[in-house]
Amino acid sequence: MTLIIALIGAAYKFGTDISSERVEHLEQLVAELKESSNLNYPDTIKALRDASNALALNKGEQEKLKNLEKENAALKNEIAIVQNKLKKSEAKNKKFIVEFNRKEAKLVSQLNELNEKIKEYEISSEIVILRTGQAAELVKGKFSLGVGSIYNDYAWIYLNNDSSTMHVGNVKTVKHGNRECQLRLIEILKKNDGIREVKFSFGCVGK
Repeated sequence: MTLIIALIGAAYKFGTDISSERVEHLEQLVAELKESSNLNYPDTIKALRDASNALALNKGEQEKLKNLEKENAALKNEIAIVQNKLKKSEAKNKKFIVEFNRKEAKLVSQLNELNEKIKEYEISSEIVILRTGQAAELVKGKFSLGVGSIYNDYAWIYLNNDSSTMHVGNVKTVKHGNRECQLRLIEILKKNDGIREVKFSFGCVGK
């Protein structure tokens, strides 16, 4: 009798860890055996068989539980792998954005610097209109321009102490320190009174 009760108790303990529904069943079997002072062997055998069946069912459930635990572990592992890849991807993206912003800032700085240099070398030209016998100072104390004669498509000019002819569209280049200056004959104008004028442009480039 003590052995049987011990076996049922062991079955009860094992069932408790697996299924609450089976626990109630085993508790009922144990209570019935304890209440019986005269052991009925056929009933006892039936009780043992029921306990054995309960344990067998619980083993099946336990196997399913183990499989579910394995699947769960595998899923957690996959999730961890995906999360790790996402973190690495985010880190790469952040690094790319930082590098891109750095290069963009550098390019903007270089572009601004280049624009400033271009401005330094831009030709700042002015228009000079002269009649025969007139002169103008192109660069104060450096270059002067005078007109001797004006014809239909050219003029006789004086640039400082040098005299020469210039046709419409002709360009004369002179140096002013590190700067290069250009004198261009743009147009010969004829007024209503018959007097001709010569239209020049003059500009320098460089510092």
